[in-house]
Order: sequence, then C-alpha cells, then structure tokens
Amino acid sequence: MKIQGKVTRKVEPEPGGTFGGDGGVVAFDDPTGDGAAEACAAQVAEAGTPGRGGGEVRWRGSQAGARIVSGSRGTMVIKCFPATGIENGNETSGSETGPDDTEPMVSQEGRSAGVKALVRVIGVSFVLLNAILYSCVLPLWEGFDEPFHYGYVQNFANGLGFPDPRTTRLSREIEMSLLLAPASIVVRRNLPRVTTYSEFFAWPSQRRASVRDQLGRIPPESRWRGSEYVNYEAHQAPLAYMVLAVPERMLANLSLPLRVLALRILAAIAGSSLLYAGAMRLFGDLRVPATYKSAACFCVFSCQMTWATVAHIANDWLALPLTLWFLSLLIAYRREPTSTVALRLSVVLSAGLLAKAYFLAFIPTLLVTFLGVKKWKHGLLVATVVLALAGPWYVRNLARYGALSGMQETRSGIPAMSVLASAARLDWPAIAVRTARWALWTGNNSFEAFSTTTLDATLLFAAIGLILWAIHRQHEWAEWITAAHCGVFLAALVYVTLISFIYTKGVALGPSPWYSSVLLPPLMGLAFLGCSRAGLAGRIVAGALVVLFGYTIVVTYAAKLIPLYGGFTGRTSLAALVALYSSDIGKLRDILNSTLVVPATIVLMSSVAVGVLVIVEATGLLQLLREAGMVRVQANTRGAIRGRGEECQNTDDGPFLKEHGASDRDVFGG
Repeated sequence: MKIQGKVTRKVEPEPGGTFGGDGGVVAFDDPTGDGAAEACAAQVAEAGTPGRGGGEVRWRGSQAGARIVSGSRGTMVIKCFPATGIENGNETSGSETGPDDTEPMVSQEGRSAGVKALVRVIGVSFVLLNAILYSCVLPLWEGFDEPFHYGYVQNFANGLGFPDPRTTRLSREIEMSLLLAPASIVVRRNLPRVTTYSEFFAWPSQRRASVRDQLGRIPPESRWRGSEYVNYEAHQAPLAYMVLAVPERMLANLSLPLRVLALRILAAIAGSSLLYAGAMRLFGDLRVPATYKSAACFCVFSCQMTWATVAHIANDWLALPLTLWFLSLLIAYRREPTSTVALRLSVVLSAGLLAKAYFLAFIPTLLVTFLGVKKWKHGLLVATVVLALAGPWYVRNLARYGALSGMQETRSGIPAMSVLASAARLDWPAIAVRTARWALWTGNNSFEAFSTTTLDATLLFAAIGLILWAIHRQHEWAEWITAAHCGVFLAALVYVTLISFIYTKGVALGPSPWYSSVLLPPLMGLAFLGCSRAGLAGRIVAGALVVLFGYTIVVTYAAKLIPLYGGFTGRTSLAALVALYSSDIGKLRDILNSTLVVPATIVLMSSVAVGVLVIVEATGLLQLLREAGMVRVQANTRGAIRGRGEECQNTDDGPFLKEHGASDRDVFGG
C-alpha cells in the first residue's frame, strides 16, 4: 500500500554538526500527522546514510514506524507508516503483517537491552574494584613520588599551613618508613639509603616479616618531628592535599602503612568515580553511540597508567577527572552560552587550577571559545570567579618563586632562548614513541617494561580510530573543541619536555608519564566516535581496542605487578607463570605478605575477580559491536507524541535517542 503524505518539517543539525553520522538536512514525510516521524528520526538516521537509504524504526506493541525512503547527498527523506509492515522494501498493509514479523525484532531488542544493562553494571563494578585492587597491590611508597605527596598532606593535617619546597621537610615518621620499606632501583637514584626490592627479596622470611612489623610500629608522635628530607613536591597546588588532610588527621592513630592505604583507596575511588562520570559526560557531548561509549570507557579504565595516576597519594586523583569536567562544560557553554553554564565552567576551572598547575595550559582554549561566542559579560564573570578563587595561589607563587607554577624547573629561571635552542637537540620521533608507550604502561615507580608489541598494536588501532574520525566529512563544534583541548596540552607537554631536558642536563628525555593520562579519555572518545561512523572497519578497530586493553589490564596484575612485588625475577612466560601460581604459590604469598600492606590472599582473589569482569565486559561489548552492524534500530514509544515531539521526554524514546548520539535539537526538531 503506497502511503501518501507531505513534508511537515525540516530539522537541521547544529551549525557544522552531524545527524546520524552525516551532515545536511533531514526531511520527514508524516502522513499520520502525529509527529511520530520527528521522534524517531535519529534512530532511522543511525541505521542509514543519506544517499544510501536503508534503516527502519518500529515501536514495540505497534506496527507503526518510519523508514528512509529516499535520499541524496546531505539530505534524508523519512517516511512514517502507520500499522504497516515492510516486505522486500515495499510497504504492505498492517493486516498483512503477522506476529512473526515483529517478535524476532522485539526479542533481539530485549537481548540487546539486557546486554547493555549488564555492560553498564559490570563497567561500574570494574572501575570500583580496580580502584581498590590497584591501591592494595602497590607496596608502601611505590606510587610516583608518593612519600613527598603524603608529606604535603601531613603538613596540612598537622596544621602547619601551606608548605614551601625550599624549606618544608618530610616528617620523621616518613623518613623512618623510607629507610625500612623496599623501593625500586629508580627510587634509589633519588634516595640512596633505601633498600631495593632485589635486596629485600634476598633476605630471609623472618627478616622481611620483622621489617613489616617495624613499619607498623613507627611511633605516631614522630609525625610532629622534621627530618633531613626536603619536600620537593611542596610547590604543588593545594586543593587535593587539603581534601586528603581531613581523613589523614582522623586516622592519625592508625599505623602509617594503614593510613597510606586508606588515603589511597579514598583517592582512587573518588578520582575514578569523577573520571568515569566525566568520561561518560564527555562521550555524550561528542555524541558517541552508547555501545562505543561503553567501549571507550572500558579502554580508559583498562589502561595501567590511568590507575597508576589516580590510585596513589598525590593531586592527580582530583586533577585528572577535572580536566574532563572542564572540557565537557566548555563544550556545553559553546552549545548553550548562558551565565549559569559560564559560572559552572569558572568553578571547575578554579578547582582545576587549585588542583594542578597544568590547567594553565587550557586557558587558550577557553579564550578562543569566548571569542567565538562573543559573550563578553560571561567572560568577565569567568575571569572574576577564577581570579577570586584561584588567583591568590598563583599570586603567591609569583611573589615567592617568580614563577606561576612554582615548579623547580621554572624557578631556576631558564631563558626562553635556551628552551628554543634545546628543541633542535632532541630526538622528537623517539620521544613521541616513548611518551605514547608510557601513556599506556609504566609499572609505577619501578618503570618496568611491558610488551612493546602489545603497546604498539594498541597505539596503532587507536591511531586508526583517530584517522577514521579525522576523515569524516563534517565535525561538530564539540569535536573541534576536544581536538583543540588535546592540541594545547600536547604543546604544553612539548614545553615541559624542553625545560626538563635543560634542568636535568639532558637526563630527562620526555614529560612525566602521568601527564599523558590527561589525553587518553578525550582521544579515546574521538577514536571511538570515528569507529562508530566507519561501518565494519570501525567495528573491527573498536573490537581490537577492547581486546587489547582488556588483555593489558589482566596481564598487568597477573604477569607484571604481582610477580614483581612477589619477588619473581626473569621472563614471565606462560610456563613460568603456571609454576609461579602453582608450585611456587607458597613463596609468592610469603613475599607478598611482607611487601604489601594487605594480605596476599586479598590481592590474588581480587585480581581473579578483575579478570572475570574483564572477560564478561569485553564479551558483552564485542557482542554489542557485532549487533551494531546487524540489528535494525528500534524505538519504544509509550503514549501519544504530540506537536513537535516534546512528549518524547516522558517516554522511553528520549533515552533511546540520546543513547544513539542525538541531541535535544536533533530529536525534537530544533
């Protein structure tokens, strides 16, 4: 039956934006006159591409729906059909469509919905379990510069105010623990009196147990006495340390190792929760489809450097997630330049500047955004709030050290010409490769090696995803802002590389690896957005990234960190690992019990649980990626959709549309 109708409305995406993966105008045929075509346009566009046709939308409990009937470059015509079926591309009357036509579709939708729900639940559980496990698997002070960051926290907790990197010293309590706890050979270069892991593992079991007991019995009153160690991390912005100082003071009666563990877990859970929420919000801003959004999040939290950054005592647990919230609010302001959004943006930027000085690198992106919007009153509002909240700290830095960040490299007064001259002396391709690998894996303060084959394969597929994004014909403002955000931070990393190279007289050949963690979530968002637009090739790339990142986090625990801190030496081949976890399990437990703060059994069982979650999550994601290329997109509407479709917000359609990358303007007709 041929359905006659007329175009009732045209919906245009935002300027420079996309609709269903392609730009241009979407036109609707709406013979029923109930606005249903508007409500389901995003799903149809998700399933088909302008100029190619295809794609169908149906509602559960009804034969009504819509499909693409024609299209040309940049234009898609949608036809709505009430109570009809489709056979071989031709409309038929509703009476000719039997139950068998719809039940398989509903069943498939139900299965997909169940898998999506499972993926979400497992994803959150995976994040929280990793936050606890990674905090526990680190020996005392194995986090990057952790004793000095903890000294900053303790300085606040003891009521001593803001520290000074030139005069503030670590407490005697921390000094005593440094002389007892084992550390990596890398740490010994900075602290020559520490015992290395290899020396510690060579000791008899009784001696190792005695050291662990002594660590637990360091006199609590020694926290009030100074030591010979100057705290070189005392220049850091204070907010994250002030937050941790509250529980540190409350737990002052606990032994030092338990206090450190408690603060690690609190920081890791808070930081990873903020990071997860920020990543999901950013991926939503980029309109990454739901399945690809979950896959991108899984990859971010399967990266070892994500956990090495947030699961130790420092300021990164707060600074890293705030970078995503800042970027998301910047995108929100570009879309909706209101004073409310500007105020939120200014508060988050102020918090970021008070958490870590690298937020200074994002100010150019902020300025360009305001220049584009031309809302000068909002710019004045943001400037006022930021200067009022974060300004005093940076004025203090200038007054005390003559440098905004207060870093020892910038305090040394390196001339600008020296920075430029040193650029020609560096091997930038080698630095880029090393930095990219370190962005994925470092092995904490031990800086152990990981399979370069695995890391390079991961980087290759991520690069392909970014290329798929870049070659797309049109990009939204959110995508350009995200790319600019990454670009300015890359420029900041280049600058840090240069001044570190000069300050260390050629020893440092790249930025610190925890800085690169800032780039991982936004780049993963763009890469998976590119995959979602590239059909089969994109699904293959997305699936490969899921497998590689999942493999990496499992191997990180089972074949790298647990053996490393359990005294294992040599190559971790499959045969060696089998022997380690079978015939040598007793020795492994004994050494882990003397190295870690928690019993070895907790770490071993938790690592198994993480492995199970990885398998379940990766399997679910791969299934959803496979179905993304097979299943016809469906919508579920409950109740009448009237007028311009605003009623869709009160049905199941709204979440469905948003889940597939549509904005309010896309769904409701702008």
